[in-house]
Amino acid sequence: DGFNDVLVGSLGGTHVIFGKKDRFDRVVEPSSFNGLNGFSFDSPATSVSSAGDVNGDGIVDMLVGNARAGANDLSAAGVSYVIYGRSDGFPKTLRPADLDGANGFAVLGTNTEDRSGKFVGDAGDFNHDGVDDFMIGAPNKTQNGIAEVGEAYLIYGRRDGFPRAISLSDINGNNGFVFKGSNIQDMAGSAVTGIGDLNHDGIDDIAISAPGKGPFGSPSDYPGEVYVLFGGQFDGVAQINEQSLNGQNGFVVRGRRGGVVPIEEGEAIWGDLAGTSIDGAGDFNDDG
Repeated sequence: DGFNDVLVGSLGGTHVIFGKKDRFDRVVEPSSFNGLNGFSFDSPATSVSSAGDVNGDGIVDMLVGNARAGANDLSAAGVSYVIYGRSDGFPKTLRPADLDGANGFAVLGTNTEDRSGKFVGDAGDFNHDGVDDFMIGAPNKTQNGIAEVGEAYLIYGRRDGFPRAISLSDINGNNGFVFKGSNIQDMAGSAVTGIGDLNHDGIDDIAISAPGKGPFGSPSDYPGEVYVLFGGQFDGVAQINEQSLNGQNGFVVRGRRGGVVPIEEGEAIWGDLAGTSIDGAGDFNDDG
């Protein structure tokens, strides 16, 4: 409708407040939503984000991650939801079961306690096909019996739409890729986001964090790392890790301090935990 909107996640549900030119009440209650001024999505949220336009219809879509949700009888596998934006109105309350592929879809985690959807984020048009892409983080993911290695998933948007549900196990290089952590408690996927076009090649880039990463030789040092991946460099690739980044296709940002000494007396011994939060900065130094 020409006005930006606000997406709010909570453990009690997810709410969208529609923008308007008129004055807002000082307090906006979800009980006041009628589908015209906003609506509620009946799912708790551990993370929410704009998704960009993942179905290519010209209207922005949204992401809701619920890391506590079960999927396929797997406790806390996590489920993320993509809800398509539209101009013909919304119901007062939209339920996950209402998503049928035409109005949105679910993305299912694959293993018990993966907690996929703990973090979700837009990716811009990472594969440069004219449709926006999106990301899902699962920092609690266990690999080969190694706890909290973590994974992040990039899923390519598509104009031909999605079925009512897809699984993260279906990612195969053609529809997206998996970024895998490497060591115990890397917690890869703790934050995921699009960062715009960092290397100025005309293609959007992304960042993925692993704040538990310990490059100083001990996984428990927790200096943390952030991985910047350049768009257009991973077509057809199904799996990636930090060893895949070579400066041409992306790079690694490392925390400086491991958990060796406290910063202050009496403070817990932890490292920098770099990547606890990440975001694009836009053109902060105004160089184009």
